[in-house]
Amino acid sequence: MARDPYTTTPDSPLAEAVDLCLRHAIGALPVLREGTLVGIITETDLLRAFRDHLGGAATRERS
Repeated sequence: MARDPYTTTPDSPLAEAVDLCLRHAIGALPVLREGTLVGIITETDLLRAFRDHLGGAATRERS
């Protein structure tokens, strides 16, 4: 793990997290509140938010 990883906060815009992931080719960001880890946002989380923003297109169940 990186000594000084890129991070985000719960109040940061989602676009900022997307930009960090794209710019630095990373798949997950620690979410810090006042220096304390409160979660991790992943590429899957970002894709779900994008899908929901587009109107929650129907998903198919796997058979």
